Amino acid sequence: DATTGITVLDDPTNTAARLSSAAAASEALMSDEAYDVASLTNDPERRKLELKGKSEVMGVRGLIEISK
Repeated sequence: DATTGITVLDDPTNTAARLSSAAAASEALMSDEAYDVASLTNDPERRKLELKGKSEVMGVRGLIEISK
């Protein structure tokens, strides 16, 4: 069987990778923009991050905290 590989490279993909790298081991980060579109009912703490490749500071939310 032939397998086709797909590589996705674009600003949203790069931003997601940067957010993943900036998150703590027990956390998922979401941009303020994505949080607003998702219409979530909880209100996690908002913070600002400087991400590589971004000219402006990005507002993010610490969305999930997993306890052991």
